Amino acid sequence: MNNWEDFSDLEKACTKELSEQSLEFYSRAMFRFQEGSRMKENWHIGLICEELQKIETGETENLIINLPPGGGKTHIASVCFPSRGIAIEPRSRYLVVSYSNDLVKDISTRVRDLVFEGDEFQQMWSVQSSRDSNEKSHWQILNSRGKKSGAFKCASSGGSITGFRAGKLHIDKYYGCLILDDPNKPADMLTERKRTNSNEVWNTIRTRLASPKTPIVLIQQRLHDDDATGCKLAKMKCVEDLGWCKTWVNRTGGGKKWKQIIIPALIDDEFVSKLPQKWRNRVTGPLYGTDSQGRYSYWPEKETLDILL
Repeated sequence: MNNWEDFSDLEKACTKELSEQSLEFYSRAMFRFQEGSRMKENWHIGLICEELQKIETGETENLIINLPPGGGKTHIASVCFPSRGIAIEPRSRYLVVSYSNDLVKDISTRVRDLVFEGDEFQQMWSVQSSRDSNEKSHWQILNSRGKKSGAFKCASSGGSITGFRAGKLHIDKYYGCLILDDPNKPADMLTERKRTNSNEVWNTIRTRLASPKTPIVLIQQRLHDDDATGCKLAKMKCVEDLGWCKTWVNRTGGGKKWKQIIIPALIDDEFVSKLPQKWRNRVTGPLYGTDSQGRYSYWPEKETLDILL
């Protein structure tokens, strides 16, 4: 992929169309435009992008993605997923929540710079923000009539997230979602009291949805059996287990389903055999070596087996 200014009009039009069709293509393109280098290939990136797009289409109601640290979750789920959603539907409202103030600032800056400062994004979608949206962590988007319509907010789970609701009070179309990106502080998982306090994020965000149908996406590395993922699923029962993917429903019946995607740092042939064929074909771990139990790195080009062991 060349620099944007070197693209022909046809190449720019194709980039726009492919970005709207594929979150994976968009994530790779934006990484190249922002970082100036190619995003490393791996099977789990395509899988995560496909599952996030199922949130947009309504095929998945709520989504949990568990993967190792350094797996690209923030770039894909917290930066590219909402910014692409805003490009396609500027009336969307996204709320991203994380335990880390530093991560909140990083996400906010990256999304705002990508959407409003990047020539690539602006030439493809020309999204405009309200003039009084001076905060990097919270800004509003103008519609074609110059009225405030869509919005983006990024906040700390330990701070105030009042006054903003993700999505819209519409049931006919997807208008954004609430994203939890590592809502638990690792140090808070060391004691039961701190775990309980940390998981209060579930009670906090309950009132931050514009509609009961607004989707929630939780993406995190597992820290404890009773982290945010464990806290949510403890109240549910698993009705389908494919190894890499589980479906959960409320024990008492009713409510929305939750889909859980599980990407371990170390995988084996049994795990890979259960993946859909298109992702199975992209797994390269065995080519880089296995341990005594036949396990190999989920992303050997970035996380070698020696590092994970």
